[in-house]
Amino acid sequence: MARSPVRWILVLSIGAASGIGMARFGFGPVLPALRADLGWSLSTAGAVQSANLGAYLIGSLSTPRIVDRWGLRRPFWVSYVALAATLVATGSAGDVASHVALRLVAGGAAAVGLITGGVIAARLSSAAMSGLMIGLFFGGVGAGIVATGLLLPIAFGSAAGWRIVWWVMGAIAIIAAPLVYRSLRAACASIDAMPAPPEPAAAGSSGLLVLLRLEIAYFLYGLGSIAYMTFVVALLRAQDASPRAVGAFWVTLGIAILVAGRLWAGPISRSRSGRLAALMYLIMASASGIVVVSATFGALIASALAFGSVFVAAVSVTTHLIRIHLPQERWTATLARFTVGFGLAITIGSTAAGVMADHLGLPTSIFVSALVLIAAAAAASLQPGVAAVR
Repeated sequence: MARSPVRWILVLSIGAASGIGMARFGFGPVLPALRADLGWSLSTAGAVQSANLGAYLIGSLSTPRIVDRWGLRRPFWVSYVALAATLVATGSAGDVASHVALRLVAGGAAAVGLITGGVIAARLSSAAMSGLMIGLFFGGVGAGIVATGLLLPIAFGSAAGWRIVWWVMGAIAIIAAPLVYRSLRAACASIDAMPAPPEPAAAGSSGLLVLLRLEIAYFLYGLGSIAYMTFVVALLRAQDASPRAVGAFWVTLGIAILVAGRLWAGPISRSRSGRLAALMYLIMASASGIVVVSATFGALIASALAFGSVFVAAVSVTTHLIRIHLPQERWTATLARFTVGFGLAITIGSTAAGVMADHLGLPTSIFVSALVLIAAAAAASLQPGVAAVR
């Protein structure tokens, strides 16, 4: 694999950083400061985040038709521009209605960008490089989380600090836009010049049946992981963790996500069944349990490292399994279908976690999410590999 495609994917991963790392998950760590300034309850916060997640669901449903009409390049670029503008505008929003509207735009754009970016990474990768290329793109989420974590002291430093965080994140996306556009143009031109790859051995209806089992696990993964990503910082603040400790936690989480692409590249490329995904879900469940039972700094860092090392890697291994089980022409539609299920799960999970946190407490909400992740691991472990399908 030439070095240029790797560089293109690294640059395009800024789209994942903007759409997921900053626009979606930036909401969670900034939430305590935003709630204090605007007087939101946890239920209101969960409902606003659900607007983002619901739009993510709609965007996922729409992406296959969008790609059929306009290809990969234009949808990715439009989604990136929309996300950059939304990040800046969020810092100026005051009322709940404005935040809901902006979360809707960000959610839909993030879905289009993540699906098209994932397909671009899959199209550019060889079988041996699949885990690395896909992991590098989705690892961009970690870069966005790191950027948010480094800005957290600003968020907690004053009543309006959370606004500055959103403005800075938007500025980062805008400054990177020319580089993203050039890499996107080069990547899509390379894809257009490629011959069609041979159809995988498991590309028939039996392959689809295998993926249905993985799809159930992926849904449960979304349902169980969103409470941690949305409310873990609120939990840490409720446990009297200092702003510096919270910032260190979030930066550690982001760094773990960022390096996970390389950490899991080999195992993902060799994966043929759901066993690796099941292992990742169990690690996430354990990480969720750690922050519930212990608030020491060492426990927080251990939880961030464990959760971050597999959170986005679980998306990468799922994308890889879609790649090896189905022919290229099905990748976009299948990845979109998985993302629809994931979007539905996180929409339900975010609202449910917020309501549960208000009535039963944040520790209970995150503990229940850990149990759901264990169920996801059980479902993933039932998925057979390619050899079993033949």
